[in-house]
Amino acid sequence: AVIDTETTGFNKRYDRIIEIAAVRADAHFNPVDSWHTLLNPDGKAIKNSHIHGITNDMVATAPTFSEVYGDFTSYIDGMQLFAHNAP
Repeated sequence: AVIDTETTGFNKRYDRIIEIAAVRADAHFNPVDSWHTLLNPDGKAIKNSHIHGITNDMVATAPTFSEVYGDFTSYIDGMQLFAHNAP
């Protein structure tokens, strides 16, 4: 599964995840299905909307990460993980 996230900014200590997505692929790396959600950053303002296009209004009523954690971990359970653009 390939995982990608978008955040409120670029500081890994202070900024929050506002979007998380995962794509499952077959043995030939062809996409099979995907899972995606926006996330409420719990009051943290988005500073880099110009990069990903996600605005504060778009995440205002989104679930928090703790609310989707179970769904996300169930989706990627047993998969080898690859993170897109993540140190």
